[in-house]
Amino acid sequence: PAPFAEVLHNVELLRLNFGVLVLHATQTALFLVVPRLLVDGGLPVAAHWKVYLPVMGLAFVMMVPAIIVAEKRGKMKPVLLGGILAILIGQLLLGSAPHTILIVAAILFVYFLGFNILEASQPSLVSKLAPGSRKGAATGVYNTTQSIGLALGGIVGGWLLK
Repeated sequence: PAPFAEVLHNVELLRLNFGVLVLHATQTALFLVVPRLLVDGGLPVAAHWKVYLPVMGLAFVMMVPAIIVAEKRGKMKPVLLGGILAILIGQLLLGSAPHTILIVAAILFVYFLGFNILEASQPSLVSKLAPGSRKGAATGVYNTTQSIGLALGGIVGGWLLK
């Protein structure tokens, strides 16, 4: 079969492609919506880095040991599911919790912990799951769905801002 046909019919790769689409759609939508929440909470745009930098830095630092331990102990699936759960919880809380600066920062931490776990893990899974001669096609499809997710997130995030 043609390289792309084989990749597009691989259920495990389709799951990863859908996952990266949703992952990047939520990220883009989040970066359209959260600045307004922070401004509404009294934090001027010029000070948003005071939320983003520590939240993303801490989420990154917390993600690294989770990935290392998961790889060493063969527990990637539970860690990936935990990442998905963290993103889901973050999104649900963002839509329902009070929007004080501290609460938004805590929600962003939960979201970005999950995001970083998935962002660090999914590309290597694509390489592991793709048939040997189809790794390039699998990576191309994965990167394309990631870009589609970014675009969809912009569309949905813009709609949510209305």
